[in-house]
Amino acid sequence: MFALCLFSGLRLSEALGLVWAEIDFDDAVIRVRFQRSRAGARARIKTPAAVRDVVMMDELAHTLRKAKMASPFTRPQDPVFATGSRTSLSQRNATRAFAKSVDRAELSDVTFHTLRHTFASLLIAQGRDPVFVADQLGHASAKTTLDVYSHLFRAAREARAARSQLDAEYGALLREGTSRTQATTEKDGG
Repeated sequence: MFALCLFSGLRLSEALGLVWAEIDFDDAVIRVRFQRSRAGARARIKTPAAVRDVVMMDELAHTLRKAKMASPFTRPQDPVFATGSRTSLSQRNATRAFAKSVDRAELSDVTFHTLRHTFASLLIAQGRDPVFVADQLGHASAKTTLDVYSHLFRAAREARAARSQLDAEYGALLREGTSRTQATTEKDGG
């Protein structure tokens, strides 16, 4: 569950609402249509924007396939994160397990929602478009995404531009310096 939330950006309630039929291994997407309510019922996602298909990287698909093979509950309508009685894991139990993992890793200020923010940050660091990031997170508009993550979009854009300009303006100095050092080393027999 931790890997799924980290590499999909799903909200905890969305992860707990998943059934195996919504993990599309062929198209490599997670079809987010339902969530687990606090009362424990599987409920439709509240907003149209939150209904989405989230990209699933190969390693996450591999991890989920292994989890499915290890689970006694693999029918299409079975929860991905099931209890021994074939019901969805509760938010309370999921949060407790996560808190124990965070403590064992000696981390602080890390919540399930931190995993969602991390996924968004990874997409932004890759240079993904704000609209794509908004779609993956289920935000109603890219404005919401930009309001929350504008500093990361700006930092990613500026880092790429700075790197490119530094290479263009000063890369030759390093290439020349490296060439001279190699020539001196070879001349001295080293």
